[in-house]
Parts: sequence; structure tokens; C-alpha cells
Amino acid sequence: MIGQKIELPTSQRTKCRRLAIHGDHHDLYVFLKPYASCLRSLQFFNIRYSKLDFVFKDFKLLRVLDGVPCPSRALSAVGNLIQLRYLGVVLMRSHMRQLQVKLPRSIGKLKNLQTLKVETSMRLPMEDSIVKLGSLPNLKMLLLGLNSCDWTKLVCSSSEGFPQLHILHLQCLWFLEELIVEEGAMMKLKNLKISRCRGLRKIPERF
Repeated sequence: MIGQKIELPTSQRTKCRRLAIHGDHHDLYVFLKPYASCLRSLQFFNIRYSKLDFVFKDFKLLRVLDGVPCPSRALSAVGNLIQLRYLGVVLMRSHMRQLQVKLPRSIGKLKNLQTLKVETSMRLPMEDSIVKLGSLPNLKMLLLGLNSCDWTKLVCSSSEGFPQLHILHLQCLWFLEELIVEEGAMMKLKNLKISRCRGLRKIPERF
């Protein structure tokens, strides 16, 4: 679906399992509601529309949700999507200068979440974020990109764990100087990718 014009779905289309929404639309609820029972993947591109409460309320079978604008009051209910495997969050352009955006507390309910992508200058508070993410039992891939945090140190303690994390990608974290992973944390990590973190000087020896 591209541009401002929305076609109402036919009965056959409502069986669609994947949808991508491009740009802003004022009547997304009317368009998307009929897909709720079948939709498994929903992606947003270049969207500033933050009134997505209905997605977290009615689309509980979603496994992929990408391009979610943040900050958004609706995102606080992300814990309702208990089937979610992939979550991608981006900062809305109107909030580019906001200093910090916290991950919602309910993200801890996503026991099936395997991949989390956070990008675009969100500047997550470190301790709060690492505790929330490290407790996700099935998180296998974490991407922190494009100044998603302004930490000088990224510290993963054994108490936070990241027990199933296989892939960690750090991209364009300009302020990061040191990656510290304590013994007992990230024990299953197989792939550490560091790109354009120009200030990073120290990583754990075991990596």
C-alpha cells in the first residue's frame, strides 16, 4: 500500500499473512482491522503515524512487526503481542532531538522474541535497557544501530545474561568506547559485528 489512497480489502485479501505500509495514512484502522485474524507480518516504512494502539490490541498473532515509530504511547502495550519473534523500532523524525527514549516495561513479556532492531538516535538509557533485554529468554539477535544509545560503556553482567543471544551487531554507536561482557553472560554468542563505532577501543578477549 503506497501513498494516501487506501483500498478496502476484499475477503480474499484479508487472508493475507504479510503486509507492508508505506507512508502516513489517517484511516489505517479501517484498512488493517479485517486482516487481524490472519496477519503474521506487518512492516511500516517512512511512517510518522503513532496512533497504533489497535495493532497491539487486535493483532495478537503477529510474529513480525517492523518500522514501529517511537516514542509512541501505543508501544507500551507491545507485551500483548506474545507471539512476536521480530521487533523493529525507529525514532520518529519529530523526536530526533529527544535525549532518551526508554523501552517499554512490557517488552519483558515477549518470551518468544528472537530479534530486536533498535535504530535512529533513540539514545536508550543503558542500565534500564540492558536489564530489560538481557532477561528475554529467547532473544537470539540484537541490533543496536545509528546512535541508538550514547553510552561510553556497554556492560553486560552475568545477572542480565542474554542466555540465547547468538548475534550482536553494533553499528554507528559514535560514543561507545568499551564493550564489557562479564563471565557467564552471552555464553552462546557466535557473531559479533562492529561497524562504524569509531570510538570503540576495548572488547572482551573471548571475542
